[in-house]
Amino acid sequence: MGFIYCAAYLSWWAQYDGLHGHDGLLPADRFFAREQQRRGVASASASTSSAASSAASSSSFLSSLSSAAGHWAARPLLAWFAAPLGLPFDAFHEAAALVGATGAAVAALGLCHHGLLFLLLWAGYLGLY
Repeated sequence: MGFIYCAAYLSWWAQYDGLHGHDGLLPADRFFAREQQRRGVASASASTSSAASSAASSSSFLSSLSSAAGHWAARPLLAWFAAPLGLPFDAFHEAAALVGATGAAVAALGLCHHGLLFLLLWAGYLGLY
């Protein structure tokens, strides 16, 4: 199973720019912007200023992660977590694919065969797009 997940994640990573990148055939960032509008979620550009205190910022960060988790339950997309983490959309997706490939390689090499790892690999691949 680890080899299959590794091949799937690496294949997705290699094809991302041409298929789902900003200038790809079916740009994922535009799809996600429409999904945010449909759900009434403010975009990352509409975030508040950085003048807030660190406690309020921490609380805001946790609340945005909690909101992203709620949106994940309704529509499982890893993109919900890109804005709260402050990462660019395309870079976040490519990094997620590489993290998934690394986890799959760990499983393929027999270093870890825990069911939780395979659950995370499945959920991560489901959430890529």
